[in-house]
Amino acid sequence: MMSSSVKFNTEREESLNSLEKRSELKSREFREYLVDKNVVLAMVKFLLSLKNSAYRPENPFEVMKEYFGIYKSEAMEEYDALRVACEELEKDNEHLANEIETLRNKIEEARESKRRREELEAQAKAEEEAKKAKKNTKK
Repeated sequence: MMSSSVKFNTEREESLNSLEKRSELKSREFREYLVDKNVVLAMVKFLLSLKNSAYRPENPFEVMKEYFGIYKSEAMEEYDALRVACEELEKDNEHLANEIETLRNKIEEARESKRRREELEAQAKAEEEAKKAKKNTKK
């Protein structure tokens, strides 16, 4: 019969092995992703160009950032232009939505003003008719 400490150690080792396998699987999947998306190829090209160059930069990391930062595909440029256009349209949309709300409020105010004016006119007319009726009854 296993003692509890031996059983615990075995379970712990199995758990660690399982974590290692998952970590290894994730790493392999990520490496495959980098290869599929040509990231590895781009890095190799950069490193080979740096190796074959007579110039050795003081800060190769900065050179790498510039190298990959400068490159933009047409699709990326189109994406950036579309993103900017989308942001502008969102601002326009928000402005127009505010304008619609303002106009709705003005319409509602005009309706309310018209309703009050009609009520006052009806009340004035009723008072005038009441005065006429009162005059007619006095005669």
